[in-house]
Amino acid sequence: MNHQLRRLKCSFRKPVFALSGLLGCWMPLTIQAQTSQFIFPADFLSRFERVTPTTPTPTAPRTSGPTGSAAQNTQIQPHVKPAPLSSEGEEAIQQANNLAWTNRLPDAIVKYEALIRDPATAHATRVPLANAYRWTGRPDLAETQYLKAISGDASNSDAATGLEQAQRELRPRTSLKLGTGGDSNDLNISTATLSHSWRDKTNTQVFRLDTDFGHYKQDPSGPNPKQAGLTFSYENVASSLQPRITVSGDGNPASGIFGELKLKLSPLPVFVDIAHENFGRTAQSARALNAKLTANRIGIEGQWGGTLGALSGRLAIQNVSDGNQIRTGNLKFTPAWRPLGLAFKPYIAVDTRDVRFNTPEYWSPADGSASLGLGLTAEWSDKDWYLVLAGQAGTRLYGEAGTSWVGSAAAQRWIDKDTAVTVNLFGLSSIRDKTRYRSHSLSIKLDRLW
Repeated sequence: MNHQLRRLKCSFRKPVFALSGLLGCWMPLTIQAQTSQFIFPADFLSRFERVTPTTPTPTAPRTSGPTGSAAQNTQIQPHVKPAPLSSEGEEAIQQANNLAWTNRLPDAIVKYEALIRDPATAHATRVPLANAYRWTGRPDLAETQYLKAISGDASNSDAATGLEQAQRELRPRTSLKLGTGGDSNDLNISTATLSHSWRDKTNTQVFRLDTDFGHYKQDPSGPNPKQAGLTFSYENVASSLQPRITVSGDGNPASGIFGELKLKLSPLPVFVDIAHENFGRTAQSARALNAKLTANRIGIEGQWGGTLGALSGRLAIQNVSDGNQIRTGNLKFTPAWRPLGLAFKPYIAVDTRDVRFNTPEYWSPADGSASLGLGLTAEWSDKDWYLVLAGQAGTRLYGEAGTSWVGSAAAQRWIDKDTAVTVNLFGLSSIRDKTRYRSHSLSIKLDRLW
């Protein structure tokens, strides 16, 4: 039993939600540094999140910078061997670990928090609880538990590794991202984004500032608009609603002020979002951007984990300024069954898209489109790198959908303790406007921590 507990403690990671919701759009795949945040389209990127290392190696915790005061206030003590766990304690921790492994993180956290209040099980619970905090978007709470684990045992390499991972999310971060892509409809897009994110002294309020530029080329006849913008976002991760507010100002051709509000409705979790958006940018369409189209959007998304696996879904409605209405949905089930090993995760997904009318300005299937997809993700990682591969094959359920495939690869490498490089590749083949449609993209991102 002790061997099983250590294995769960050392290799615990949040499941990666892979490709689905991809058959109608393309854009460079982005793996988020903060797992609680999503960027459009939510039914794409929210299913492909950053992986954590599964093989901890000893490393000294960072004791300077914005999280350094907490580290310096924790006195490192020589290792004192804790009393052996009772059979009841081992069983209780095993039950909590089982909840975490089946993606029921909120339930696992409740059990871990109860166990940590018991001196007999606290020492064996701190690192699993810290991991669960980190993968529910609370690296601030995780940092505290990692530091307490290290204060009781300076040689605890699992806690030291987790602490470094948590502090990577807590420290101020400057990012430069360059992207390029194209499709079989002669659309080519080049983008550049410079962003900076930081937290307040409590590490619970997250601020981010982005400036971006995009060149949309609809060859050979055009239009070929250029679009630049400035975006500010704020999130309070300690609030029960976890509000995230985004305000952006875009220049020509679709100049204006846009924004989004996202709230957490339940601990499952379930989120609702309301937005006024620059539709040409979110639809990745040069024609829609040139037509200065905007949209009002409302969406709801959630996840549920059980012994059989994880279920996630999203529904969204966009009312476009040209009078159209776009309704999209996604439902995905990732079973706990791992026939090829823990690194390989199969899933099944359903994606739908329905509109009020068809228009050549952007993808709007007159008869709707629905696909059933079977996919597989594979992930490998260590403390300073990860590699994620994903693929999905789809078939028609109704409307203009047809056979399809989607593939992607994402890799990140930390060059040193402050600098990381991330590369993302994406390719798609599906049916659009009753003909074969293909798209591809590549993005490269440089992150610098301060």
